[in-house]
Amino acid sequence: MTPGQLTAPPARAPAAPEPATADAFRAAMRSCPPPVGIVATVDGGRPAGCAVNAFLALSVNPPSLLVSLQNDSATLGGIGSSGRFGLSLLTERHDRLVRLFSSGPRADRFRAADFEIVHGVPLLAGVPAAFACTVAARLPAHDHTLVVGDVLHAATGPCGLEER
Repeated sequence: MTPGQLTAPPARAPAAPEPATADAFRAAMRSCPPPVGIVATVDGGRPAGCAVNAFLALSVNPPSLLVSLQNDSATLGGIGSSGRFGLSLLTERHDRLVRLFSSGPRADRFRAADFEIVHGVPLLAGVPAAFACTVAARLPAHDHTLVVGDVLHAATGPCGLEER
């Protein structure tokens, strides 16, 4: 630079945008009803499970899927102990089960649903599809853990007995 030459001020990085509020995010996500499933395992010899709306088919070769569970979920703890989980997919006719597995007392959840133990995990009866998996990986993601499962068993339905 020669004396008297003007230079541009250093470029400033744009300010990072503020993240959406939790309420705004929830409201936007509720605008499109997601699929719902029940993730279940056996914990201490008893079935344990919860409703989830974040799951996906991950791979066909090998057959695998992914579920997302809150870090403080009792079901996640049971999956960690057993190394296995089941995913039972639900439809709109399973509204009672969605409510029960979302907020009902944990001890009552499997008393009010027909299920079978397949490859060591509970799979609900009368659902359009169900999967039994072994845990292939656990990936922390903010306040959730993504659990990757290698599929041992896949069934299309209605699977087994009809819902009680």
